[in-house]
Amino acid sequence: MSLAAQILAHKAGREVSVGEVVEVCVDLCMGHDGTASLVVDEMDASGCEIAAPETLLLVCDHFSPPATQERAAIQKKLIDFAEKRCLPIALNRGICHQLILEDSRCVPGGVVIGADSHTVTGGAVGALATGVGATDFMRVLQTGSIWLRVPEAIRIVFTGRLDWPITGRDLMLEVLRHLGSDGAIYKSLEFFDETEAGISMDQRAALSNMSVETGAKCGIFVPDCTTNAFLRDRDGGYESNGLFEKPGVDAYENEIRINCDALEPLVAAPADPGNVHPVVDFAGTKVDQVFIGSCSCGRLEDLAETARLLAGRQVHPRVKVIVIPASQSIFLDAIERGCIAEIIRAGAAVSNPSCGPCCAIDKGALSAGEVCVSTSNRNFPGRMGHPDSHVFLASVPVAVAAALAGEIRDPREVRA
Repeated sequence: MSLAAQILAHKAGREVSVGEVVEVCVDLCMGHDGTASLVVDEMDASGCEIAAPETLLLVCDHFSPPATQERAAIQKKLIDFAEKRCLPIALNRGICHQLILEDSRCVPGGVVIGADSHTVTGGAVGALATGVGATDFMRVLQTGSIWLRVPEAIRIVFTGRLDWPITGRDLMLEVLRHLGSDGAIYKSLEFFDETEAGISMDQRAALSNMSVETGAKCGIFVPDCTTNAFLRDRDGGYESNGLFEKPGVDAYENEIRINCDALEPLVAAPADPGNVHPVVDFAGTKVDQVFIGSCSCGRLEDLAETARLLAGRQVHPRVKVIVIPASQSIFLDAIERGCIAEIIRAGAAVSNPSCGPCCAIDKGALSAGEVCVSTSNRNFPGRMGHPDSHVFLASVPVAVAAALAGEIRDPREVRA
């Protein structure tokens, strides 16, 4: 069985088969101010109690802090809901998907449900993590369980070495080049790290985060020594080995093998994450804004790399460069390591952890005709502002190269 099928079988307490619908208990249920607020009135009207409050993670990150009175009212609704029920709420602590990774309830073999499509990020640690709509989210609140169809699965194997400037973002863009934006609808992407030095947890998070852009239900890394090291640092001793059998090739409908040695820096051009090309195809394209952050690429490795590439240099005087850490804990680590000071000295604006420019929610919105290179995960028309703006999705090295040159460039050409 695939890893997703094994997790669902373990949770259901019986054997399962692909296509079967099973109901399973949820280990972690996340809702944020942009989506959970939608069910507050319905929950109040129903009179239902929250079935498993110990599994709940409420986060204020989309309107963090609110930029309009309307969004302040939406956020207040969720804050009041939490206070009324004596529920903890993560207010301005970071982007919900990063907070899931920092939460000890997100573990290999766990089921993580969130009222946001990028909940799939939790698959980086070996959890079956997936997003749901408001109706299913409310059902989880009321019952503590969720129904899921056992998905077909695609095996994705990474080999070779992940050398600069190739990152986890490039690996996921290469996956999108194979599958497109609809090549894995309701399927489980299962990642096998067979690279020489291993893919770090920060880079795995970038991969799992964008798995949903293929239409996938989840994007799970098979737990290994990298997983164990991450969990030991986070939880103080958790071991993932032995939970499940490592799935064989016959558990999958398809296999994609990606040799990291053969990759070049990639971008997803407007206006589809599946519109993937080598960065050199767009070399010379004038850039108005660069965004480094989001739930996809705002982690410590990303900030450290940004600081390293910007050290002693200045961003292009015409380019608006915005850098946003994914969580407060990452922000503090980056400050202590000197990364933030280096980034600010280079002329970039650093903001508090939030979704921010990703949906043009409270900062970094684009005007008509503007071009942005972004490390976020979507570039649909209007995603970051005006419908006639243009967004290229890229890795941190490609984004920093654009920030320095004022145009899209191969990062190897502008490396310090």
